[in-house]
Amino acid sequence: AWVFLYQGRPLLYLGSSGRHLTTFPAPLSDQNIRLAAFAALSDVPRRMRRRTFVIEKIDGIPASESPILVELLQCGFVTDYRGIAAESFA
Repeated sequence: AWVFLYQGRPLLYLGSSGRHLTTFPAPLSDQNIRLAAFAALSDVPRRMRRRTFVIEKIDGIPASESPILVELLQCGFVTDYRGIAAESFA
């Protein structure tokens, strides 16, 4: 599992399977912080053995219906039939 922090406050929690993302809205209210967190999230596959993960749910709803979907796509994620994917081609 991954927890992304900003000044000691949680921003994002990615479950160990990579299929479920939980956001913590208070710190994510600043768009610059939010985009930096999503960019860091998209970099996770480079640190995993699998080199890819697909987020199926964000805050309990399908990733394709999430209000943050557009921002995640801007930060390097791609749509997938299961949700949104982050991959490392390194």
